[in-house]
Amino acid sequence: MQFYKYKEIPRSGDSGSSKAVYLFSVNLQRLARSLLDQCYKALGNMMTRRIEHVADNRVLLDKFNEHECKKNQLLHREQPPSQEELDEVEEMMTDLEKKDAEKCQDIIAKLEFAELQLDETIMFLSNYANSWTV
Repeated sequence: MQFYKYKEIPRSGDSGSSKAVYLFSVNLQRLARSLLDQCYKALGNMMTRRIEHVADNRVLLDKFNEHECKKNQLLHREQPPSQEELDEVEEMMTDLEKKDAEKCQDIIAKLEFAELQLDETIMFLSNYANSWTV
């Protein structure tokens, strides 16, 4: 799909490119619609990737959430936890599992943020494209 048109206008009788003027025009409505379509496709791809990433790592994420929940319960109760209780909670997950779960959560957070940014871009492009059809 072509978003622009150009026309060569010779300055003199010959059509040499060094003595010509080029006029360009851009079809902004077509460009906005095409960008909007690409944004919708990208948003769908991001959502699919995020959902698949969560599904693929569901066991690890659930285990990490349970670990963090138990740890927070121990730390926020009235009486301080014993070292034995803290060690027991820490042994629920290895350091490698914690690192993997944090990395997974970071990827999910980045995908969610990208979805929000793309959603904002879609809103602007939709408003612009719809302003032509008033």
